[in-house]
Amino acid sequence: MRRPPSDAPGVPAPRKRFGQHFLTDPRILARIADALGIRVGDAVVEIGPGRGALTGQLVDRVGPSGRLTAIEVDRDLAAHLRQAYAGRAECEIRSEEHTSELQSRGLI
Repeated sequence: MRRPPSDAPGVPAPRKRFGQHFLTDPRILARIADALGIRVGDAVVEIGPGRGALTGQLVDRVGPSGRLTAIEVDRDLAAHLRQAYAGRAECEIRSEEHTSELQSRGLI
């Protein structure tokens, strides 16, 4: 099955089998991040960060003293996110090798 083209070079295209749809509107992303009330130093878990649009908002809000753990089951997107946030020690990207425990607990 062919995947639809990605709208950005080097960014994996959405996978139909995961039902992926990606938010891109910066105003909506900012409103979501604002609604969470995240403060510097908080620990946050993001499930399904996709291409990382909201991830950027979240990692900026937790700051260097906080922790953002993003869990992505799509290994291509996880690899993309690891590269994108490689310089941010406060951001950890986990992928499918880490999801079995969460699945066994019924969390995803």
